[in-house]
Amino acid sequence: MCTVCGCSSHDLKIEGHEKHGHAHAGGTAPSHRGAHHHGHDLHYGLGSARAHAAGMSQAHMVGHAPERLQPKDNSLLLIENVGNLVCPAAFDLGEAHKVAILSVTEGEDKPLKYPGMFAAADLMLLNKADLLPHLDFDVPLAIKYARRINPGIRVIVTSARSGEGMDEWLGWLDERMAAVAMRREAAAEQAGQHAAPEAELTAG
Repeated sequence: MCTVCGCSSHDLKIEGHEKHGHAHAGGTAPSHRGAHHHGHDLHYGLGSARAHAAGMSQAHMVGHAPERLQPKDNSLLLIENVGNLVCPAAFDLGEAHKVAILSVTEGEDKPLKYPGMFAAADLMLLNKADLLPHLDFDVPLAIKYARRINPGIRVIVTSARSGEGMDEWLGWLDERMAAVAMRREAAAEQAGQHAAPEAELTAG
């Protein structure tokens, strides 16, 4: 997973990889207001720093992740964007798909309050379903609101605690990865077909 640090417009932080090559002083910069720390090679800002750090949504930073991680062919890169339902919808990070995660503790009206995120998403994970018996949350209404914004959005009810919906979620990922791999193979084959006549002309 690629997690981008917003320390400046040129800094990239990748979970589980290398340490930051710079120091932080005092939290005086706008994107580092207040105290923060680095743990497990991952940047955690507090308050506005965590939600709105200036560098957290820049596509060029995410673009460096494969160079540093050196993933194997057909690997899956999960991009963790800023942690709210407003900012992620405004940025194209080059991802193949957008997934909106809505916790049942947040209320079923969130798709109407933050339509941009749900309009851009291919999938909505309705998470923390294990808490439903303790909450006044209307699952069909939440799905209705999401599809009012995006009629084609797929919805999977999940719980990381109980495991509900996890097989369906992983199956969705497998399907999308297979589709991407097929498109890549088709593009490579097409490129090879174009290259062959050029090689013949050069040889002639």
